[in-house]
Amino acid sequence: MYVLVLVTGGLFGFVWLALMMRDVDVVTGRRGGWSVLPLTLLGGLAAHLILLALIISFPPASATREALIVPDILLAAILLLLLFGGAVIIDNKIRLALGLRSSIREALLVVLLTFAMFVSLVVLQRRLNDLSERAGTRPPLDNSAA
Repeated sequence: MYVLVLVTGGLFGFVWLALMMRDVDVVTGRRGGWSVLPLTLLGGLAAHLILLALIISFPPASATREALIVPDILLAAILLLLLFGGAVIIDNKIRLALGLRSSIREALLVVLLTFAMFVSLVVLQRRLNDLSERAGTRPPLDNSAA
């Protein structure tokens, strides 16, 4: 799946993170379907792509184009914050399910690795797969990093 992140310039990282959020909830016993954060992340990504398409479709000197750029930049910044927060939440849920304590150092490492082209997603996916094997459950879709 990491190849898809690289091929899409990082866009698939948002989808992968949303799938892992769903999977970690299933593995840890929360089977209520999709939670709000992954749906917000995917909805925000869709809105960003729509705004980007609109920005590209207007001529460079257009006032409409200029008016669309600011909300798109704000949305992109919010999406990045949600991405970092989501990665930390997944890491904390996995660590707690494995009986480990969450730590600020670990959270900062996850944020740093996420900032470095989503490398943390590979690490988190491996931890999620280990947790899934220990719990004897498999998420609805196998999102293995291999």
